[in-house]
Amino acid sequence: RNPKLVVFPNPCTTVVSVVVRGFSLAESDPKRVALRIYDLSGRLIKSFTLATNHSSLTSAVIWDGKDNSGKQVSNGIYFCRLKTENHTLTTKLTLIK
Repeated sequence: RNPKLVVFPNPCTTVVSVVVRGFSLAESDPKRVALRIYDLSGRLIKSFTLATNHSSLTSAVIWDGKDNSGKQVSNGIYFCRLKTENHTLTTKLTLIK
């Protein structure tokens, strides 16, 4: 079963939902599951924790357009990346106001 990374709405104006579906934590150490948002230059903007006690993960996070320090980021294109021991998924998202 291949994991999926779904971002909606896209483009977004204030908040975006990031949904992760279909991968097993039995294959991955939960501490090595990373969901991160990067800007076009590759700079890390926001990190999320997806720890769960379940053997399969369907998880959703909400990104409010702020970086890890709480500052609102500017309009533009960002990349959302899910990384586990066995998979790396990346999708583009656009933030407009």
